[in-house]
Amino acid sequence: VELPNYLQLEPRLYDIRSGSLTALAGSKVTLTGSFSRALAESSATVTTLPMEEEVFDMPSSDFREEQAAPPASKLPEPYPLTLNISDDRLQSSVIDLGDHHLEIPLTWKDVKGLDGPATFQLTIRSAKDQAPLSYLQGVERQIAILAGETIEFEVVGEDDFGLKELGLIWQGEFTKPSAEEPAKGSLVLKTGSPEITRLNEVALFSPQTHEIKPQRLALAAYTMDYLPGRDRVISEPIVIYILTPDEHAQMLKKRFDRLISELEDAARREQNNLDANRRLDQQNNPEELQKEDARKELAQQEAAEDQNAEKLKELAKKMEELFKDAARNESIDKDTMKKLSETMQNLKELGEQDLPEVERKLQESQNEKSTAEKSKKDLQQAIEKQKEALKKMQETIEKANDANDNFEASTFVNRLKRAASDEGGISSSLIDAMQGRGPQNQKAVTPLLGSIPSSDQIDPAHERLIKDLGAQQKSTTSDIRWIQEDLGRFYTRTQKEIHQELFDAMKESQIDLELEALQRRLEANQAFLSAIEAKKWSEQLSKWAKKLEGDKSGGGGGGGGGGGGSPAEKDFEFMLKVMRMVQKEQDIRARTRSLEQLMRSVELRKATPIELPEAK
Repeated sequence: VELPNYLQLEPRLYDIRSGSLTALAGSKVTLTGSFSRALAESSATVTTLPMEEEVFDMPSSDFREEQAAPPASKLPEPYPLTLNISDDRLQSSVIDLGDHHLEIPLTWKDVKGLDGPATFQLTIRSAKDQAPLSYLQGVERQIAILAGETIEFEVVGEDDFGLKELGLIWQGEFTKPSAEEPAKGSLVLKTGSPEITRLNEVALFSPQTHEIKPQRLALAAYTMDYLPGRDRVISEPIVIYILTPDEHAQMLKKRFDRLISELEDAARREQNNLDANRRLDQQNNPEELQKEDARKELAQQEAAEDQNAEKLKELAKKMEELFKDAARNESIDKDTMKKLSETMQNLKELGEQDLPEVERKLQESQNEKSTAEKSKKDLQQAIEKQKEALKKMQETIEKANDANDNFEASTFVNRLKRAASDEGGISSSLIDAMQGRGPQNQKAVTPLLGSIPSSDQIDPAHERLIKDLGAQQKSTTSDIRWIQEDLGRFYTRTQKEIHQELFDAMKESQIDLELEALQRRLEANQAFLSAIEAKKWSEQLSKWAKKLEGDKSGGGGGGGGGGGGSPAEKDFEFMLKVMRMVQKEQDIRARTRSLEQLMRSVELRKATPIELPEAK
């Protein structure tokens, strides 16, 4: 079988004594055969078969191209195949295999005039060149990171006949209106050859390396084979949320909220376990405690304790991951980090030491070799240790709630900053539009007038922009209402004056009503007034955020220096600084590797220039 020229592959030899061959459409097939006696004559007829029952024996792919039904047309007439005989060997002329299956019955007669025992029925199936497959592995389908982080994963490409190239492709999307262009790009990871059917490479993707700002990013693998005209085949994408520090902090707080809820559930289970153990102690004298029924109950309590200990170990791992992620974010102050660290340490001790000790005492109370008094004493010791463990769990919940309060207090600053940024973005987008720039800084648009009575008079790009900005203003107004409500509840719980002052200031300014009026101005196409109002509220929200931030830093937040604090606090602050330095070094190393990969990609593109069609 001579494969199509574009594959640049040597001919392949197949044993077809089974009577069946599957070959790539466009191939040239030559039949050769050997017989047990010299031949006198042989004949064969090539018949084209319809494709209704198309079955391919070629390697399949989840990303294969759709097999379009062939157009209804008259099949070619059967034609005789030229066969050359040499003693006991036979060779056919070249058969051009198109897009149809072929059926070739072969008959022969030997030099003694005897016919072959039966007609040899050969079927040649025509198969299309399947699209290559590519995928990412070793990474979650959705992931949230800071812009300075680097993610590492494996990229794999596979094809039935040969791979030309393997790489990454990405497309960004801003979740809010922005005058900037969303990220878009691609990266060559590896080049192949006609003989290579599988490529794989470890990829390091750093938003900072590619100058990608916070946004939602769809990242996928792509691969190319040698079929002329075929576009890059793109894998299922993963979604990367590149977050600002304040968005990252809010995400961590939500994770912490869930973790605290799970810890409270574990504490309730432990209280129930303690109640059950105390009932066993009260209702059974030493002798009764050694009976079969009591021992079964003790075994159940031991199992329950083991389950709760495993749950706390799981929570400790989650807490450790949360702490590491929080350490990456320098907007989270050292006091919050210290409480997170204490919560993590307590969870480790509870899961690895305290509850296993209760479990051990419950196990000893079931020992058949123990005296009745010893079993009773072991149960009572288990109860005392369980009381201590439960008290420690409650203290841990209190520490976690304190850290959560700190988290929430810092999120007010971040939420106000984000609202200020949103209002500033609305104002700058309107100003750009009035200066003749459309969305994503398109130049060739009619300047937006400051006030337009009818949408029919607005450039379509500006009409779409005003609609998007109106939706953004509605969302920001809703966020401000939530901030006010949360501030009121937070002050009620913590009694911190700064939050009461801010709550009163927001209420007095009637910012929620003013932002509603701004939304109506946008809907009425009053661009100039809307730009002025949005800028005014952006500045006011920034002032409120700075006021809260100043109060927090005045209380020793942010991991700053200073000579105050106990030795333990100073030790923790030093440890936190070292930890963040280590993480920075790791991030720098990862970004350096990512940059090296980018440089290799540029060199590969220079060495093997490939005209890439637009990604579909």
